[in-house]
Amino acid sequence: MVVLTGPPALPSKVIRLFVFVLVIILFLHTQRLSQSQTRTIEIDLEDLAAEGPPAEEQYLNRLKKEYGLTNYTAWSAWRIRTLEQASEWESITNLDADFRSNEFKLIEVKNPSRPQLVAQKQLDVPVHGSPLPEQVDASDFLFALSTSYDKVMENEFAMVKNWVRWMTGGNRNGNGATFILVLDQSPEHQVKELSEILKFQGIDAYVTTSTTPMSVAKRYVGMLQIIKDFSGTLAQKGQLKKWYGILDDKIFLPNLSYLQHRLFNYNSNDELYLGLPSERADWAIGDGFVTTYGGGAVFLTPSALSRIPGLPCFEDGKSDNKGWDSLLQDCLAQHTQMTMRVLPSFYSPSDNDDYAARTDSYETGIPPLVLHHYEERHQLNPSVAHLVTDVCGEACFLQRYRFRDNWVLVNGYTITEYPDGMNMADVPNSGDGHKSVIGPLQLDEDAVKRKMLFWTGHRNVWRLMDSVKGTNGDVWQAYVKRASAEDTPSFKRSEDEIMDSVVVLIWETAVSAKQ
Repeated sequence: MVVLTGPPALPSKVIRLFVFVLVIILFLHTQRLSQSQTRTIEIDLEDLAAEGPPAEEQYLNRLKKEYGLTNYTAWSAWRIRTLEQASEWESITNLDADFRSNEFKLIEVKNPSRPQLVAQKQLDVPVHGSPLPEQVDASDFLFALSTSYDKVMENEFAMVKNWVRWMTGGNRNGNGATFILVLDQSPEHQVKELSEILKFQGIDAYVTTSTTPMSVAKRYVGMLQIIKDFSGTLAQKGQLKKWYGILDDKIFLPNLSYLQHRLFNYNSNDELYLGLPSERADWAIGDGFVTTYGGGAVFLTPSALSRIPGLPCFEDGKSDNKGWDSLLQDCLAQHTQMTMRVLPSFYSPSDNDDYAARTDSYETGIPPLVLHHYEERHQLNPSVAHLVTDVCGEACFLQRYRFRDNWVLVNGYTITEYPDGMNMADVPNSGDGHKSVIGPLQLDEDAVKRKMLFWTGHRNVWRLMDSVKGTNGDVWQAYVKRASAEDTPSFKRSEDEIMDSVVVLIWETAVSAKQ
């Protein structure tokens, strides 16, 4: 069982010293996180005086300092103006423009020519109407996960930055969601430290810890009881939750409004289990069987949550040899008649496997419910990639935009050239709200029209490397193709000198676009 323990009795002088040290630690960590986020998403790219360097030069200097670039680099910059459309969401949006109409310019990074850096091209991009992250009301949700203190502190609080994106919209005002974090055997000062950091970021969080060594599965079993008890406390305060999200520590929720839309089809008063696998790696498929254990993201209704802790399969010693999500699903299937459904995101068994194997999941034009193992599988930093939604809304993240000359932007992920040609085809049987039964689970696919992208020959890929938010609200993205990339080199100064190349997209807010 996961429990809280109080500190042992200490002399008053020791207590005062401990409190003083704790306050200093909390202050330093909070400042470190605040400064780290400032470097990441707040760079002064306001309109500058005529004699000052253009904002594009400031951004180039940032990229040079943070990531390094070849001294001679190919550079292309666009200003993006979003036009909200009320039409149905589409798997790919065609743009009435040629990407190559904005030619790459050769710049010397150490001594750039300012006119070559400035974005001369304006591109109007239609976006599906959807809320900005800060506009989402997530008060129906309680999210919970278990991890270690060290993992939370890795890479300048990368986990916290990711949580901030989908629980506050990045503005330090919570969206109504409650968050439970169970640490693995952390001392009391670490529990308090993370509680203060999350509170400072605007997350309504309750942080606790396990007290003895145990498997991850057993920690998650204990966490279910903590969630049940804590939800009772919230209910007494009038905070009633409809959905309890049990998550791996490598889960990112990029579109809460879309998740709410999908959950609206279910009655939260029923006993209900929903698994949200992300892609093919979250499924087990063999000779005569196919199943998924939720892919590290499971949503439960209040009545389902209340029933689970007392089930016999969660007794001591029975939860050490399984993942927590497989343990939970197997237990519910064996000991309850609970309704169990799966909401697939990037992959389902009805997909075209040949196409899925050839195309990156994030490039398939499917609206994501969850991202799972985003770093290991896709080298994605969610808090950076997701930043563009502050301008264009949640639905535009990973949206595909096709230029007339066979270039495709996957917003927040890649820009790709298909020099030998490409074409689009409708996904067979798409758009019919497909339902099928997989073992104890019912598969519920969204009724959306999807298109597959096919190409011949090779392709050239620029991957998102950086994204920052200017003080005027504009979001700047840098897509980079390294000179050392394994695919075909794109730019050379000579036969032996291959260059990096950078595509900068400046997503303008409605205010700055009118100026």
